[in-house]
Amino acid sequence: MVSLCPRFELVGIILVLLMESISAQTATLLSASKYCSNRGGSGAGNSFSVSVGASNLAGCATAVAANTLCSNFFNYGTIDGYCDCVPCGATSCTQTAFANYNTYSIETSYQACPSLAASSITLPSFPVESTVSSEIQFSFTTANPLLASDSVTFTASSPVFAAATAVTCTVKIGGTPDAATFAASPTASDTSTLTASVQSGRSIGSGVTVAFFCTDNLAQFATSGTSVTFTFTCARHLAASGVTGWTAVTAASVAGDPVTWYGSRRAEFKLPLSQLTEMLRTPDMSVLAAPFETGKEQWIGRVVINSAKTNSTFLQIDVNRRLAEDGGQTMFVMASPQSTQRGSSQPFAGAADVVLDDYEIISPEGLIMHYGKQQNCKGPCREVVVVLGSHVKIMIHSASAAEFYGQSSVEALRSAHLDIDVFDMIEPSTFHGALPEFWGLKEMSEETRSMLVPDGLLDLSSNVSLQTNSTTASVRSTEPDVACATDQTAVL
Repeated sequence: MVSLCPRFELVGIILVLLMESISAQTATLLSASKYCSNRGGSGAGNSFSVSVGASNLAGCATAVAANTLCSNFFNYGTIDGYCDCVPCGATSCTQTAFANYNTYSIETSYQACPSLAASSITLPSFPVESTVSSEIQFSFTTANPLLASDSVTFTASSPVFAAATAVTCTVKIGGTPDAATFAASPTASDTSTLTASVQSGRSIGSGVTVAFFCTDNLAQFATSGTSVTFTFTCARHLAASGVTGWTAVTAASVAGDPVTWYGSRRAEFKLPLSQLTEMLRTPDMSVLAAPFETGKEQWIGRVVINSAKTNSTFLQIDVNRRLAEDGGQTMFVMASPQSTQRGSSQPFAGAADVVLDDYEIISPEGLIMHYGKQQNCKGPCREVVVVLGSHVKIMIHSASAAEFYGQSSVEALRSAHLDIDVFDMIEPSTFHGALPEFWGLKEMSEETRSMLVPDGLLDLSSNVSLQTNSTTASVRSTEPDVACATDQTAVL
């Protein structure tokens, strides 16, 4: 009789060889009796390590391939059944001798980390050169979980922080305020780099939106035309590079015979006397202005804000024409009796030395007005009215004619006037009025063209995209240079 034992052993050998053959299609042996010392975890203690049981190499390879936290390198314990992977982003297994463990790769191509989704930078107002934003928002959506000690780094192409120190940031995770996950203040390691780390015992799941709202240690915006981009670096994610930040701009202006600047486009004009002219109409707001003259110069003396939906008047702002004689208040503001008043968190960052009141006036149609006054100044102080609409923010502020007559001149006060700054334009293609035509956003009508002084229209650059993409402008009564085009804090 022939013993069956040898046949049984042969069948066992064939089964083992068959299993190794099947495993070899998904896992390639790198070294025997070694483990990956750069593995992300062990003993099924975290997301980089699972127990698949002994003699289950195929199960280990399948688990690694399915885990986006893993690279294609792993080790497997042939006896204890633990399967530990090297984190994604790694290009090799650092092999170290260890009994009963083998190292593998699951494929010949590189298994990269997934990319961050929806990486973005948001500012609350437009980046006017030499000003400081009240906030920078960094936002992204995870594709992999973030674990304790994982870091998130935002790196700018040019300086955006004032100093290499802590930065005050509030955090929202999944839209909910969270003061624990990144409990320690993010730190600017230099003026271009901000880093935050997940605290011990905390984690963030995949597919979760994370937003940092940083409000201090922010640097001034650079000179007009300077663009800033960002790179977001996050543990176990591909770095998101080229994230759009902003391009600094110079406010446009209307000034002297009023001059308006928009990007590199300049228009000098005269408004019809003794009447209001519609300067700007957005889907919910109409801005009208009327001039006065002293000698040969024309100044803006009245601004009216109407609802574009009902054409009813919300605000009338008049400069104090007797400022030289009476002193005191520089402009008079009248609001519609149908408007209402409520407390405010002052969401608009005004001029650096201007403090906005802690209330706001609201029109029946939803336009919002804030009033502010310059602090700690000698003599008449600049006053500001800010109007918030759905498509634009308007700042109307009093100004002297010091650039014509000198800072302490009585004539400068007698020619005190109103300047207008326009910020955060949304969908400017929907705008109408004289200003969009001067700015080149709309075809210029004969009526608007008749306001131009001889040779009053000038384009200082062939960069048309700079003009049409700008979202800030100003209307002033002095010829602006770079300094006065952005100065909103000078004493009258």
